[in-house]
Amino acid sequence: MNVKTSLRRVLVLDDDYNRQKKFKQKLIGFDVVQVTTSKSAIAHLENEKFEYVFLDHDLGGEAFVPSGANTGYEVAQWLKLHPDKQPQHIVIHSYNPVGRKAMMALLPQATECPGAWDLITVG
Repeated sequence: MNVKTSLRRVLVLDDDYNRQKKFKQKLIGFDVVQVTTSKSAIAHLENEKFEYVFLDHDLGGEAFVPSGANTGYEVAQWLKLHPDKQPQHIVIHSYNPVGRKAMMALLPQATECPGAWDLITVG
């Protein structure tokens, strides 16, 4: 995944410290806001403009949970209801295939990219 350097604002929703660290290392030169909860992601999206948003599905240290409150699915639902707040690029990076599919159904314009934190190149 190639992220263009002319785009500067990035929101990353992920609760895993190691993945957050990888995102930060890969996105040097970007204004990266990292959050660990769906509520925090929505609060930032309500009040700030981002070019990229990276969404994980499973949060709170849980794995392969159903879509619903306190997951990235909640953020995807919010984005669907607020198209004026949608960033130019939405990347769903979860390893949960069921959750990823549910989020893609809400945001078909999103890019599906499990493990995006390892695939980002800046150029």
